[in-house]
Amino acid sequence: MIEKRRVLDPALSFVGLKKEDLAGRVAQCRRHVIVAARIRSADIQGLPPRILSLDEDGDPERREYLLELDQIPDMRIPVLTLARDKRRARRLWQRLSAASMIDIKHLSEAERGHLRMTAAQGAVVAGKVSMHRADEIVAALHEEAPWMRELHIDMLRALREAARTGAGFYLPPSLVVGPPGTGKSAALRRIAEILRIPHVAIDASTGGHFGVVGMERGWGAAHPGAVSQTIIGRRIYNPVIILDEVEKAAGDVQTNKGNTVPGLQSTLLPLLEPITAAAWRCPYYGVPVDARGVTYLMTANSLDGLSAPLRSRLRVYHVDHLSADHLVHAARRQCLESGLEEDVREAISGLVRDLRARRPVHLREISAIVGRMKAIDGPESFLH
Repeated sequence: MIEKRRVLDPALSFVGLKKEDLAGRVAQCRRHVIVAARIRSADIQGLPPRILSLDEDGDPERREYLLELDQIPDMRIPVLTLARDKRRARRLWQRLSAASMIDIKHLSEAERGHLRMTAAQGAVVAGKVSMHRADEIVAALHEEAPWMRELHIDMLRALREAARTGAGFYLPPSLVVGPPGTGKSAALRRIAEILRIPHVAIDASTGGHFGVVGMERGWGAAHPGAVSQTIIGRRIYNPVIILDEVEKAAGDVQTNKGNTVPGLQSTLLPLLEPITAAAWRCPYYGVPVDARGVTYLMTANSLDGLSAPLRSRLRVYHVDHLSADHLVHAARRQCLESGLEEDVREAISGLVRDLRARRPVHLREISAIVGRMKAIDGPESFLH
């Protein structure tokens, strides 16, 4: 069964409706209130609703609706049902009143539709797995990247807890720190892929601030960020956002007018705290969004450049230059995926060990070596 969570104020399900549609909702709301009151009054007096006289308040609208109620057949409705209907009518009226105060003129019709749909139906909880499936997923991830052992252990704990409680996938904000070429970004993307959770990868060194939270209305380049795109646009409660090289993200900027434009690291702080993330205000849509379900996975080449407040909110996993065994493991996996013969795999493994004995080797180098050997070993090599 698909589970959904409320992420927007329900009043937003009525925002931007045409006047005639809104009038119909208002009429329905008022009619429900009057029906409930009239039937309850009739039930108390032991009389059928259709023989009750009009209220003496002289309100023409109430008189009109009460006249319509004369068509209701004789019936008795339990008190609990009456109370429920009145509560529903009151909530509907409150939502309509709140919706009339929200300005969404800057949104396209499609974006307004996304907003209303998400407010009305909620967002889907993704990444729900069984206990057995949780073990299978982490085993597969560890086989692909055994050097990420500590991250995989915590992920297994998180998946097992989610399986036990029936919740979707969520991992506390995490940072993988290590030198380039150790497969940090690929390993984090693989987590989202194997769980089939929508994810967004952002290069934090180039405009990560606007990529995450978006740009507020009033600017020519205004657009929603990854958080609102996935929660509102794609209606996913717990997407994964991957931030590469977060230590290179620009800091706060002081404008000529004396205003401060927060950098990515400052912008992330309220999103990483559950209390503030529950009512995070999207700059683009201009409405509060419950963003507690978002998983933030980050990479960095070093801890230098990370602010202390941000670092204190992250689980940090350290990865060193890959050992010869890990490099050979990665090389053999790529050879098998490329369909290379055993003798070629052995030759590449020997080459990788020789290179690692002299210096650190990046995984990108492994991919390049396998790619060249595949070209030499392939049918096209006979054309030369």
